Amino acid sequence: MKDVIKLKSKKRLFARLQGEHISPFGGSSIEFLELKEYNYLDNAKHINWERSAFANTPLVNIYSDDRELNIVVIYLVSASLIFKDKKDIAKEAVSILSYSATKFNEKLTLLFFSSDIELIFEGLRDGRSFDISYDSASKIEHLSKRVDYNSLSNFLNSYLKERSLIFLVGDFLDKDINLSALSFKHELFAIVVRDKNEESISAFGGAILKDPVTLKLKRLFISKKGANRYNKAMAKHDLELFNSFDRFGIRYTKLYKNSDILTSLKRLIDARD
Repeated sequence: MKDVIKLKSKKRLFARLQGEHISPFGGSSIEFLELKEYNYLDNAKHINWERSAFANTPLVNIYSDDRELNIVVIYLVSASLIFKDKKDIAKEAVSILSYSATKFNEKLTLLFFSSDIELIFEGLRDGRSFDISYDSASKIEHLSKRVDYNSLSNFLNSYLKERSLIFLVGDFLDKDINLSALSFKHELFAIVVRDKNEESISAFGGAILKDPVTLKLKRLFISKKGANRYNKAMAKHDLELFNSFDRFGIRYTKLYKNSDILTSLKRLIDARD
């Protein structure tokens, strides 16, 4: 049996819904919750004609029996993910999250994104989500790619018409990572995939390395002083990254090769402020 997690929301993703949304919902009471923009999947019977006329766009009533989490799982495609076992860790995390969403009949969008959309699967609702996410992560090309977070935020803010739970899976080694605009409307989780050897290095002399983005070969000599500078820069990067996450209410966890991925994801989702 595949690993599964109950995905939860702590924010008020529904205008009048208090407390925590846990999927699936129980109970049979029906009450009005909020209005949202109409799309072709909505029941036309629920269109609020009076408010639609006022807003000059079709709006539908959302009731308590319509509550479901709109979940977006994003695999951040970057060349640096191919270092050691990071791609395998990210692949497993994305697959567990995708399967967990559809296991409880939530609305899932699976997105593979670098500087633009690599792959997107919309409206996944059945058990095939595990195989789709695992196979896609296995086959997608990583070399020469890096994540453009501004493009990602612009796309999601345009694409997502409903407030959503967004899970971002990647190594977050890029510069200028700004998710503030997304976190204002949506609830974000960052799953940071790393290898301990890239977070702290020791002096090892000369080496020829291939840049996974430019694919150019570089001859390097790492001295003890150079290794110390690298380690300090890496620590500073992560300090600024996690301070940013804390500032914008983004919950996060780190995964390494020997991490219990399922347990780490459960702790992340169940965490309390």
